[in-house]
Amino acid sequence: MNILKTIQNRLKPNRIIMLIFLSFTLLIAGGSLYLHYNIFIASRSFKEDILFTINPGTTARDVLTSLETDDIISNGRVAELYYRLKHNRDSIKAGDYVFSGTLTTKDVIVKLVFGEVLSSEVKIVVPEGYNVFQIANLLENKELIEETKEFTESSQALEGYLFPDTYQFEKDSSVKDIQEKMIENFYKKTENTNYGLESKEDIIVLASLLEKEVATHYDRQIVAGIIRKRLNSGMALQIDATVLYAHTFRKNEAGIGMGVEPNGHNPVSLDDLSLDSSYNTYKYRGLPPGPICNPGIKAISAAINPIKTDYWYYLNTKDGATVFSETYDEHLTNKAKYLK
Repeated sequence: MNILKTIQNRLKPNRIIMLIFLSFTLLIAGGSLYLHYNIFIASRSFKEDILFTINPGTTARDVLTSLETDDIISNGRVAELYYRLKHNRDSIKAGDYVFSGTLTTKDVIVKLVFGEVLSSEVKIVVPEGYNVFQIANLLENKELIEETKEFTESSQALEGYLFPDTYQFEKDSSVKDIQEKMIENFYKKTENTNYGLESKEDIIVLASLLEKEVATHYDRQIVAGIIRKRLNSGMALQIDATVLYAHTFRKNEAGIGMGVEPNGHNPVSLDDLSLDSSYNTYKYRGLPPGPICNPGIKAISAAINPIKTDYWYYLNTKDGATVFSETYDEHLTNKAKYLK
């Protein structure tokens, strides 16, 4: 009996230790599950974008507490513990953040650590061949300008030199800021360009015609040769794209405006050909008074490097191919064949 009691007395401390160990294990497991749930599973859904600003010098604890107060995360203390374990002390970046959609606490912290701040810049892609009116529409759609007229009136003299490219503009950019950035880009991209014996202005006009009229670089070089032959012989250029631009120009002056379609108005009709505009190369001989769009570097290169051929005429088929003719009769035959 005494032996049994002795054994039982010795086992009691072991049981207590086991109970303590089990309780501690359950506590750790429960805590881990709680942390895991609050960090990786529990989430907030935002029907509208939520703007959150972190000022320079704000501590991580204050940031995470504010996020909990604003109901962006569920538990600021849990978030802070996770942040301290996973990231450096000063990893959170200051700035304006936008939270949208469904986000877990981990998602929010990752945005803060990687500094995914709301940009003060607006990205805009200006395609090759866009004119000032089309660029104005792009800028208005991106809310960089309030009205297209604000841009077009001061940009018409800059047509041809607003280089087509991808830009980042500050949201509060003025029209002058935008123009200067695009013109500066033009000179940067063309600084090593040799215009030969022709003036830069004439080359840019010619390049703008090629940009709007012909798709491939080789065909553009051939058309550049045709245009030079016509200019030297005194023959009218008869380029449809100049008539389309004349219409665009007139609509803008009348306050009608236009969309962002590449040509705005197409195809050209017989009535269009009689339009009294210095840009109408059916009615007036020589190059138009200025560029009809803003050409890219390849079109400029094609204008500088024409290919001499026996062709005098060309047309573009409905699938975008260019067909050349040596005589007017051959050109009429091709029109009947390809432009039905």
